[in-house]
Amino acid sequence: MSAPPLLDVDRASRTFRVASAFSATRDVPALREVSFRLEAGKTLALVGESGSGKTTCGRAIAGLVALSSGRILLHGRDIAESRGGRARRRYAEAVQMVFQDPFSALNPTHTVRHHLARPLRLHRHRTRELEEEIRRALTGVELDPDKTIGKYPHELSGGELQRVNLARALAVGAELVVADEPTSMLDVSIRRSVLDLMRRLREERGIAFLVITHDIAAAAYLADEIAVMFAGRIVEQGPPADLIGEPRHPYTRLLLAALPKVGARAAERAKDSRTFAVRAEAIRAATRASTAALIEQRPGHFVRGVDSGTADFEN
Repeated sequence: MSAPPLLDVDRASRTFRVASAFSATRDVPALREVSFRLEAGKTLALVGESGSGKTTCGRAIAGLVALSSGRILLHGRDIAESRGGRARRRYAEAVQMVFQDPFSALNPTHTVRHHLARPLRLHRHRTRELEEEIRRALTGVELDPDKTIGKYPHELSGGELQRVNLARALAVGAELVVADEPTSMLDVSIRRSVLDLMRRLREERGIAFLVITHDIAAAAYLADEIAVMFAGRIVEQGPPADLIGEPRHPYTRLLLAALPKVGARAAERAKDSRTFAVRAEAIRAATRASTAALIEQRPGHFVRGVDSGTADFEN
């Protein structure tokens, strides 16, 4: 019998109950029977607009949100059955989350040394060779320990802070890093270097990444596989070459069409944006209403059916 994958998300669903002072309480489904697998040393990107459910999925995998139904398994074990402080601590060691805003993820009153020493003490329960482990973690994310270890967050750039957050995940021995928009708040000039670092960590250390992003181009650069999400469901999933080169679902084509066109004139962009908005809403409505299942249209490339009226959308 083959070993189970590192991560197995099995029909994960989550519904939030939303209360309002001006309307009746209602249930809002954020995840609807989402399933995928992620092997060690691989990267899967969840791509979609705000509200698509991708962040809820990532937070559920990190143990920050409970599922309404379905299962999340790490090495074949259901994380909902991990009871007791020791089991939860082991899971926290294996699955770490890197958040979108590197500035708010670190306490401004403490140095980099504190931010790395604290999880090491918490998870490893030892102080011997602590300084050496901190320096090793910083070196692993391409930061100079001598120039970084004693600094406070406000003394570092956004790219350096995000590297510190990655170092914190490495320090406790993470097997899976859930990265929620890890480069969206960084300057364009340094986004590529952070993505390259994540690729290197995957290749050299066998760390798996679940990357949550709205940027399908960044996903194609980093991921081994892309899952496009809308309205809490995966609508298309497969290798980047297939999704970028030959997208099958209208919503995937919509995301690709939204990428800026180099050289387009202002008048053309204004006209295109009006047409785009009308077609985009039609695609979203049809995708939201569809109850079709994911179907494997070619090896490893899955597509959910939609209403035929949106199938002719072109870039």
